[in-house]
Amino acid sequence: MGPKAGDIFALFVVSRHRERAGQIEEIAIGVIDSQYASYLFYEPLDSFLSGHADTPPVPSPTPLEPQVKLKSRVAPFVPPEAQSASDDKETGTH
Repeated sequence: MGPKAGDIFALFVVSRHRERAGQIEEIAIGVIDSQYASYLFYEPLDSFLSGHADTPPVPSPTPLEPQVKLKSRVAPFVPPEAQSASDDKETGTH
């Protein structure tokens, strides 16, 4: 299975130093599209990481729609030994 339309790939891009053999000039974060045609995002690692740990994330100004819906009514737990004979369901076990 290869990449699907809409897939993106995040990667570390390492470039060697042109004047000093064996040295790294830059490490960057790159995101490319599924066609491998262009970068959707490219930023040197130093600037990508700078300031990210210093400030907490800013909450969204508009409230998000809840992703979990709770039941409107919760049925109380009734242990099996407290159930009446009329409440028993045929389960095939005794």
